[in-house]
Amino acid sequence: MGRPLFAALAVVALVAGCGGGSEAPRLSSAQFASRADAICRTYNSRSNAIAQPNSLTELATAINKLVPLLDQSIEKLQKLSPPKDEQADVDKWLAGVQRLEDDLRSVQASAAKKDAQGVRAALESGDAHNKRSNAMAAKLGLTVCSQ
Repeated sequence: MGRPLFAALAVVALVAGCGGGSEAPRLSSAQFASRADAICRTYNSRSNAIAQPNSLTELATAINKLVPLLDQSIEKLQKLSPPKDEQADVDKWLAGVQRLEDDLRSVQASAAKKDAQGVRAALESGDAHNKRSNAMAAKLGLTVCSQ
């Protein structure tokens, strides 16, 4: 009885791994840029709705609201299927966006501790990562995401 059960499970696993799901079709460059920019536009709109902080405490609170929005945007961007010849650049760009999220978390942690120097250092790091990320987005033909 153990052997037929094992064989049945193996077949189910094989079918699920090989043909069960289909990968999203690859987008053209223009389609990818349009969809990515739409995601960035939504993120920008939602992030701009967060009140501008006037203190380190408010900054920590604002970033607590901002990070989930960025997480959602990154998840949506990762689901897009860019043209095969752009995949490596898209992966680099998304890795850069992820570094920005890490920088935001560093700013938040420093702000929560009321460490102004730590906030400044994390913001400088974030600014450098943001410039590289924007340049990569521009290279991919993204207009909203490159700002």
